[in-house]
Amino acid sequence: IGFIKGISDSPESFSGGFFKVEKVMKTLFVKKLYLWPRFHMTVTASLKDNNIDLVELKQTMTTGLAGVQTAIVDSMDACLVEIRKSNKVDTSELTMESALLMSFDAVIRRQLAPVWNKVGVKTKQLVEDLKTLRKLLGFVAEYDAVTFLDLLDNLRTSLQSDTGH
Repeated sequence: IGFIKGISDSPESFSGGFFKVEKVMKTLFVKKLYLWPRFHMTVTASLKDNNIDLVELKQTMTTGLAGVQTAIVDSMDACLVEIRKSNKVDTSELTMESALLMSFDAVIRRQLAPVWNKVGVKTKQLVEDLKTLRKLLGFVAEYDAVTFLDLLDNLRTSLQSDTGH
């Protein structure tokens, strides 16, 4: 019986989601999991003994894709400006930098939770739009152009069916 060694730059990603570690273990057919930090003696010795050959490839973004990315960021900024106008949110945490982080949804929900029933429909929609736009921003770099366009078409279709237009 063999074993699998793995190194992760973002081990916290294993804790996010629903049974994330269990799904990874099941996919890899692993029954036992040992998590050690990089400074653990065994890990440090293994990294020193086995030089890792890393080949990093970087694909530059096309002009069109950069334009899509800029448009999404501009849309996110416009949503933030509108949310700031609602006066129900602490604006110190409503920056473009914080809006790019995954924890932003939790931050804004926590701020709005006590007054959620008093928040207008427009503000609630803006919060959801920010969440969708942040996901789209990640998908711009992750997906190829055809897959991204298909995602946008599906999103537009679902929005049209929700609003009845």
